[in-house]
Amino acid sequence: MLEARGDWVELGNADEGKPVKGGTVEAWARADDNPVGGYYGLRKGYRGRFANYVPPVLEHLGLVELEHQARNNRARSDPLARVLERGVKVLAATLRRHVEHSP
Repeated sequence: MLEARGDWVELGNADEGKPVKGGTVEAWARADDNPVGGYYGLRKGYRGRFANYVPPVLEHLGLVELEHQARNNRARSDPLARVLERGVKVLAATLRRHVEHSP
């Protein structure tokens, strides 16, 4: 998503029950056309805030650049962003299998 945009994208942090601004990282994380087909998160109450938690990890891994302002931060892709999308697909599939097989 970030790589396709090629420029800075607002994070758009928002809790699960709150609406998000279109074109943000959080909106993408909730969209039906993202790699997992909707919300990142498996249980109600534990979804949302993707843009708050995931981009700092990606920055640490060297996959994205982040702004570090008090509010309205943005992210942009580094060339390795495709690794993110593949990794997220694998992580989501693993989490789904784990939840399906847990009591």
